[in-house]
Amino acid sequence: MKNKSLLRTREILLYLSVFITVIFSTVLFIRAIYVIQIEDSELYNNNTQSYRLETDILFALRGNIYDRNSEPLTMSINSYELGIHPEEVVGKVDELSGLLKNFVKKDQQEIYDLLISDRKFVFIDRNIPSETAEFLREALIDYEGWDLQRRFQRVNLIEQTKHFIGTVDIDNKGTDGIELIFDSDLKGKDGSRTYEAAQNGTRIPQGKITTIEPKHGTDLYLTIDSDLQFESSSQCKLAIKETGAERCSIILMNANNGEIYALVEEGASSILDIDLISIRGKYEPGSALKIFTIGSVLEEKKITIDTVYDVPDRIAKLDNSCKEGYEGDKGCFYDFLPHDEEKLSVKEIIEKSSNVGTIIILEGSSVSEIEDFLIRFGFNSKTGVEVPGEIKGNFQSYKKCKTCLASMSIGYSIGVTQIQMVKAYGIIANGGIEIHPTLIKKDTEELDSQKRVISTALAKELKMLLVNVVDGENGTARALRREDLVIGGKTGTSKSYIEDQNYSESKYNTSFIGFFETEKGPIVASVILWHAIDSQRSEYVTGGSTAAPIFSEIVDNIIKRNILDGK
Repeated sequence: MKNKSLLRTREILLYLSVFITVIFSTVLFIRAIYVIQIEDSELYNNNTQSYRLETDILFALRGNIYDRNSEPLTMSINSYELGIHPEEVVGKVDELSGLLKNFVKKDQQEIYDLLISDRKFVFIDRNIPSETAEFLREALIDYEGWDLQRRFQRVNLIEQTKHFIGTVDIDNKGTDGIELIFDSDLKGKDGSRTYEAAQNGTRIPQGKITTIEPKHGTDLYLTIDSDLQFESSSQCKLAIKETGAERCSIILMNANNGEIYALVEEGASSILDIDLISIRGKYEPGSALKIFTIGSVLEEKKITIDTVYDVPDRIAKLDNSCKEGYEGDKGCFYDFLPHDEEKLSVKEIIEKSSNVGTIIILEGSSVSEIEDFLIRFGFNSKTGVEVPGEIKGNFQSYKKCKTCLASMSIGYSIGVTQIQMVKAYGIIANGGIEIHPTLIKKDTEELDSQKRVISTALAKELKMLLVNVVDGENGTARALRREDLVIGGKTGTSKSYIEDQNYSESKYNTSFIGFFETEKGPIVASVILWHAIDSQRSEYVTGGSTAAPIFSEIVDNIIKRNILDGK
């Protein structure tokens, strides 16, 4: 009986322990479920989703850039980039590097070094053409660790516009020129597509897909005329051969609205190693500045265009500086060719481009007065044209030397940019109204400002003086004369200043800047040959013998081909 009681007690204890164990396990299980589903539900949900969600980038297409006639200048085309996970290329480095050299712009050793690097991921090539990518994808089918993704390659369709349109980097971001200035408009915004995928990365057919569409970049329309850009570029190349110049730059601009029809530069130089030299480089304009220095005196009505002066062929601003054997500082100013003293009116002084006559006219002025007049035309300030790196030029800091006034009177002792000269001549050509040079096509074709820089009367007078340089019997640009067209302008010749050296005795910056009337308004054209050393048309290297003929060819092309009609 006692044994039966003991056995019964043990059975009860066993059942009780089993019951307690079951209850305790149940409590732990319920607690775990509670934690997963209630307390840490968001964490577990995110962890669960992370291996099931894949996201692809939907790349935004960068906006195209067009000329004024909707001809494409720059666009984006499909391209691909190839990346490799080196740690997944096991035992196949030689084989894979030998294969890839046939598809990318790297040699086998360079590829090999990338494949054995300790980096998690390396780019083999980030600019693979679409047709090459198709073959490459097939060739890599038996390899692991590669990633071929679509990108876009930026292509300049017209070589002659690259210097101002600029560049984009491998990530499709503008790095210079218009591409940089308008990067936020052109680049757009990438989108994405997120989808549910199995652990091996394959898309689940019935899974949820979330798509954010890309916002493609905005197209940009420029004021540039491709035909004029090409023609002007050809003229520049020819002029460099004829004159031995290191660089040639040309700007054509509508004087009524500031639209730039051509912005050209050709040539290369170790001394003038400046991209966009017409906007980022400065020079002394020489005689081309005389219309403004003399204009400052005409505005004060101290003289008229008919005022007559006695003009010798040279004038000394330092004692004895014009005498033979003088060895002091340069203080003798002289005209281009020797001549007897003659009586010349202001009009004739401009027509013949007399240095001595100009210096005599300005003798009653001061450097500061001339500078104040020039500032109104935009000198010593940036024009605001839509490219990076524009400089403002400079006035001479020291203004009280005995030669300072004479030097500035004839276009020395001042640094200007070509775009500043174009703007200033445009103000004269349009009747004295402020303009802002622009490369961006706008809806309006009228003057974009009614701010008056000089009076209508003075603008008309200065414009007539420039026309007389072409039409006058002794004009320095009389070779440009045409019966069917109103042309005005001014030649410029200045000795090239070699940085950290001095003025060259054999190299010249020769220029012509002027305007001609069209149905679209006055067109201002500026031609500069930088460091020219020869002339095919004269024994002298001058703006009239080197730069003016280019201006003439451009005008002829525009008139004969009606390039600007209705555009």
